[in-house]
Amino acid sequence: MSKSSTVLAEALSLDSTERVRIALRLVESVEEPTPEDIDAAWAPELARRAEEVRSGRAVTVPADDVLTELEGWLSNRSR
Repeated sequence: MSKSSTVLAEALSLDSTERVRIALRLVESVEEPTPEDIDAAWAPELARRAEEVRSGRAVTVPADDVLTELEGWLSNRSR
């Protein structure tokens, strides 16, 4: 059994309060990405989408149409 499997098995045997405490501590220990990391991760997707728009492969919708549809959806939702 790997070390992580052993630790997980032991953690799962704890009561829920202790499991939550450990889970929160583990989440806190993970470094958050910087804005630069996020930009770098999104760059290929943005380039792909831009190329689809430029080439005509993407179906675009005018902003006014989107806003009109959204306003209708929101007004129906509030009823």
